[in-house]
Amino acid sequence: MVAASIDWEVVVNLAEQFSEHSVTSLDLNRYVLVDAGASVRDVVGAMNDAGHTCAIVSRGEGPIGIVTDRDVLTRVVGYPTTWDMPVETVMTPDPEAVPADGSVADALEMMNLFRFRNVPVVDGAGVLVGNLDRFAFLAFAADLLFSDASIETHQLAAQHALLFVDFTGLNLPAPVTVTPDTDLKRVVHTMRGRGIGSVLVADERGQNLGIFTDHDAQTKVACRIDNLGSVEIAGVMTESPLTLEVRQPIADGLRLMYQERISHIPLMGSGAGPVAVISFRDLADYLESTFVSMA
Repeated sequence: MVAASIDWEVVVNLAEQFSEHSVTSLDLNRYVLVDAGASVRDVVGAMNDAGHTCAIVSRGEGPIGIVTDRDVLTRVVGYPTTWDMPVETVMTPDPEAVPADGSVADALEMMNLFRFRNVPVVDGAGVLVGNLDRFAFLAFAADLLFSDASIETHQLAAQHALLFVDFTGLNLPAPVTVTPDTDLKRVVHTMRGRGIGSVLVADERGQNLGIFTDHDAQTKVACRIDNLGSVEIAGVMTESPLTLEVRQPIADGLRLMYQERISHIPLMGSGAGPVAVISFRDLADYLESTFVSMA
C-alpha cells in the first residue's frame, strides 16, 4: 500500500488549512445562473457552452433549485418530453447551501453527508454568493498539497495519507464494464440503477477503449439523442481516457482530476484492463475520514 518511490517534500497540514479557510477563499464561479422559466434545453445548452456541470436556478436573489450533470443523467437523458419544459420540472428544489463564512472543512463534511458535488454558497441573508463544485475543492487541496511550504517529515499529518498511500488503500470495487456495441439505453439504465457516474468500455480481451460518464451524458446525449436504443456506446464515449496505475499515490489522482477537469479516472493494474475507477467522491470520502482519524 505504500508508494516507496515517492520523493516529495511534505507540505503544510491539510486538516488545519481546511478548517482555517472559509469557502469564499475558493473559486465559486463554476456555474451558470438561470431563471426558473428557462427551458431544460436552454439550461443544458448554457451549461455546455460555459463548460460547467452545474446550473443554479434563481427567482430573485436566492437559489430555488440546482441542476447538475447527475440530474441531467437521471432526469433529462432519454426523456425528450422534458426538453422544452421549464427547468423547474427537472431541478432539485430548495438545495442545501453552504454559508459563506463556513470553513472548507465544513463544506467537505456537507458534500460527503449528502453526496453532493456542487453546493450553492449563500450569505447570511440567503443571497447567492456562488457555487462550490468539485473542481474548486480539488484546486484548493492540490494547491496546498503541492505547495513549497513544508513541515518536519516526522510529523504525522493528513497529507501523508495522500502522498504515501496508493489507491489500493481505498478498497475500490471493480469497475462496471460494457462492450463498445452496447446500446446507450442499457448503459444509462445501468448507471441509474447502480447510482454510478461512469462505465468503462472494453474489448473482448478486456483492453480499455473508453469511458462514459455523467458529464458525457450531459454534453453529448442530453437534448440531442431521443432514441437511446439506437446508439452504441462507442459513438458517445470518451476514447482513450487518462489513466493512473493502482500503485500510484492517491495524491496523483487528486492532481490529475484538478489539472484535467475530470472526475473519473480508470486505475490500471498488472493486467490488460483497469481494476477500478477513482472518482471525486472517493477522494472526498477519504480526505474527511483521514481528517477525523487524525483529529
